[in-house]
Amino acid sequence: MSAEFTLRPAPSEVVRRDWRLPLVAAGVWAAALAGLYGGTVTGLVTVVVCVALTALGIGRREGVAAAVATVAFGAMLGAGVTTAHVAARDHPGLAALTAEEARGEAELVLHTVPKPTTKRPDMVTATARLRSFKSDASVVEGNWQVLLVASGTEWAELSSGQRLTAPVVLREAEPGRLTAAIVSARGPPELDGEPALPHRFAAHVRERLAEAVAVVPQPEAGLIPALAVGDTSLMDPEIAADFRTTGLVHLVVVSGYHLSLLVGAVLAVAVACRAGPRARVVAGAVAAGVIVVVAGPQPSVLRAAVMAGMTLLALAAGRPRAAMPALATAVLLVVLVDPDMSAQAGFALSVAACVGLLLLAFRWAKPLEHRGWPQGVALAVTIPLATQVAVTPLLVGLGSGVSLVSVPVNLLAALVAAPVVVLSVGAAAAAAVWLPAGEFMSQLAALPARWLIWLARTGAEVPGRSCRSPAGCGGGSGRRWCSHS
Repeated sequence: MSAEFTLRPAPSEVVRRDWRLPLVAAGVWAAALAGLYGGTVTGLVTVVVCVALTALGIGRREGVAAAVATVAFGAMLGAGVTTAHVAARDHPGLAALTAEEARGEAELVLHTVPKPTTKRPDMVTATARLRSFKSDASVVEGNWQVLLVASGTEWAELSSGQRLTAPVVLREAEPGRLTAAIVSARGPPELDGEPALPHRFAAHVRERLAEAVAVVPQPEAGLIPALAVGDTSLMDPEIAADFRTTGLVHLVVVSGYHLSLLVGAVLAVAVACRAGPRARVVAGAVAAGVIVVVAGPQPSVLRAAVMAGMTLLALAAGRPRAAMPALATAVLLVVLVDPDMSAQAGFALSVAACVGLLLLAFRWAKPLEHRGWPQGVALAVTIPLATQVAVTPLLVGLGSGVSLVSVPVNLLAALVAAPVVVLSVGAAAAAAVWLPAGEFMSQLAALPARWLIWLARTGAEVPGRSCRSPAGCGGGSGRRWCSHS
């Protein structure tokens, strides 16, 4: 036996090596989240305090002092970056215009595809960048993140990356985000040129997939684009509500699950073709990049993409996979690039589910394997249970309630989840190249999709299927609200 396996490092070094990056990521996230609610002065004070705490911990390799210094170092980075973004968000000229709800003409660049709202399907929302605003009294120019609210079929047909001008009203945004204003459109958009090539490619894939699923009856036709690229625009509203109620919504939001399936399939093909390590890494990186472009910069997609990138780098370097440091690096990079991610519930739920998977699912599967369970069957049981346990505190804190049918429904959904996602992504890829091939793949994907739809409908009809507590279950008054909706 080699020295690599016989000689073990000291326990303290193992803990420090394993938890240093997660502690830095935790500091970055906490400081970014706090900084979104503060101003530049508060942010600068936080940076100074964190610098002092980091300096006090220099030379400490273990213990509470080392942990505090590590978190403070991350908080210093998070506070510094967030303060710069907050200073840009709180531009005096724009703040004055939003306070008086000024009317004028705005030049916008769409950041995401406009999507219908849950309460009003005729209204769409999208994140965008406000490049300029002109009114009768003033003109401001910049590059602010805004929330666009509009109505009309011409808005629903736009794609991400589109530059446009439109008559709008500026309103104040809710605190705690980097959104500088709410832009309410008061007329149709006037398009200015074409989106960039990646955005045109994403629109092409979505359009061709929508054409391909036309040969499949509803509600399967609406579910396949959601499973493939997170496009829920064709999804039946009742089915979408059932997916949320039964905890299956993660399947229609492109996340690490989708990315791991796609990258894993591409790597498997590369191995079968006897590709070298570098070729495998390139193939995996291209696959991850395509998913990010087509699905859009959603919180779960970005987190999963960065984590996949860290894993691919480890593969290229010939090092063993380190999932927790990869997840911590993903959180750290995503929040530093866009501090607004720290306040997004989707990002928090995605990270929590991943932590549950890494820390609980495999550990809980061991006793089942010792009892003779096949590893795949054991993980099929423990993965949905572990992820549900991890996200439940967040769901309660967000007031979303706890689904009492989520675990059994997800266990049954695991029978077809991987095949239906792979077939749906295959339908999108095939349709982008040759429509008849996309239609054929859509018909194949519709078969397992029917099982998911049946599960969602059946689970949503279970009496007392969710516990909803605005103040958290067992909190405050101690009352619980059990909902049938």
